Amino acid sequence: MAGRPRAFDRETALEDAMRAFWAHGYERTGLPELQAAMGIGRQSLYNAFGDKRALFLEALDHYGTTQFRWLHERLAAPGSGLANVRAVLATWVDAVTARDFRGCLVCNATVEFGRDREVTAITERHNAAIEASFLAALRRAQAAGELRPSTDVAALAQFLATLGQGLALQGRGGLSRAKAAAIVGVADGLLDAAAAGR
Repeated sequence: MAGRPRAFDRETALEDAMRAFWAHGYERTGLPELQAAMGIGRQSLYNAFGDKRALFLEALDHYGTTQFRWLHERLAAPGSGLANVRAVLATWVDAVTARDFRGCLVCNATVEFGRDREVTAITERHNAAIEASFLAALRRAQAAGELRPSTDVAALAQFLATLGQGLALQGRGGLSRAKAAAIVGVADGLLDAAAAGR
């Protein structure tokens, strides 16, 4: 009697699809590449995820949920809200200048799809969540007296979230550590200027 087939792990397959799209983009990732990456047949792919576009949309959302988790957790960590923001900026310098940096799938999708309604709904939701996490950290810093009461923390949060997107896009094409550090240094300067007692 033959043994039972190995159970299909949908979450693992989704993670594998996400990484394939992340590495190659939507158009350059065909069904054969997805099947190979996910280790499943075409019919299993269709049964579990629908067509390629439906799989991409789910993979894109999965990316935003999993790959940005560290950022949300770091910004919400106990202690100084301002130090948490600076820690994220420092991490970005390391990330976007790493030799194996593949960019950000959310940013890449925005470039590849333009104003596609379904893609935009996902990318805007995750970008808004990043901005909200920055805003919460900055408000905490302001309440603790780390930032002056006059600081427009909403505008500052929007700037920092947008800065992250720009770094990711430039890093995808190759960005030197010196240039990334200089860009982030401008953001650090804004934080210095807004700091209480400066």
